[in-house]
Amino acid sequence: MKGIVDQAGRAIPEIQLRSNNSHPLQSISVWIDTGFTGDLVLPQKTIDELVLNPSGTVDGIRADGSQTVLTTYHCEIDWFG
Repeated sequence: MKGIVDQAGRAIPEIQLRSNNSHPLQSISVWIDTGFTGDLVLPQKTIDELVLNPSGTVDGIRADGSQTVLTTYHCEIDWFG
């Protein structure tokens, strides 16, 4: 895995992901939060480009305390080979 450490000290590796085995891998740079729990948040543009399939929903709480429902998607990540 290759990446950089930005001026704020954040680890920003490049990962490869795809919607499924029949699609090519796409490289993107991501910021790994120190509280990483295994969920990857992607911009809607990236979700659309990868043609990711919705897999469900989760409840979320915004910074202002309001609640929202977020759509989840399935993708495959090439993580350390």
